[in-house]
Amino acid sequence: MKRGLVVVILLAIVALTACRSVLNPIKGNAVIDWVDFVKINQKTYMGLHEAVLADPAAVLLDRVVGKVAFQVSDVVTNPEYRTQDGDAAFLAVGTELFKVKGYEDQSLIAAKDDRSIHGFRLYQVNDPDFQHMKFKDLEAVKVKRIEIYQDAGSNELLHKIQDGPNIQKFTDLFVAGSKTPEYVPDQTQGDSIYYQMVFYTDQVMAYKISLAYDGKHYYFSPGETHAISQEIEQFIPKRG
Repeated sequence: MKRGLVVVILLAIVALTACRSVLNPIKGNAVIDWVDFVKINQKTYMGLHEAVLADPAAVLLDRVVGKVAFQVSDVVTNPEYRTQDGDAAFLAVGTELFKVKGYEDQSLIAAKDDRSIHGFRLYQVNDPDFQHMKFKDLEAVKVKRIEIYQDAGSNELLHKIQDGPNIQKFTDLFVAGSKTPEYVPDQTQGDSIYYQMVFYTDQVMAYKISLAYDGKHYYFSPGETHAISQEIEQFIPKRG
């Protein structure tokens, strides 16, 4: 990128921020705990953290629905700030949002994200008429494949479960675990090891849930934190 163009872009960002500061003050004295959102075409979308794309080809890269113009995290400290079109909590300025196949109403959109499984982060319109994917709603009989990923920034695929009996057993262990008393992870041995479990059905989105191991028990958090049977260990590849 040419130096002159860089300067123009920086000046445009400064001008945009200054304009917002005058008309919609961004500075205050509050530390704001932002949720993962983006506002595009006058619609507010929330990041989906219990779902990933079943097939990244469902993202229509030639159909850009909007672009992030302003990142509010670490900048906005005025709790009275009113979010505007192009605002996002954590997506970088310039990030493009794409249409997803099967969602002509644009109730679901996607942004490229190298840290996410399959390379995209999903956002669903913040509307009570649209049900957000939750693991508790997963129908075990519809699961066709399960993938286990290392959750350490790399999202390395560790294992696939594709045969019916093991899919059923693995899913049953999670369902049974969700009905046990709340569990308090043991932190005496250091940080837990985290994995991502992805449950594929016939939908565009697959269910995702985080599994952790604290050195004594495996546990997960579908709302409250629950320990899961040690039987789950037979499906978790040993790391050298």
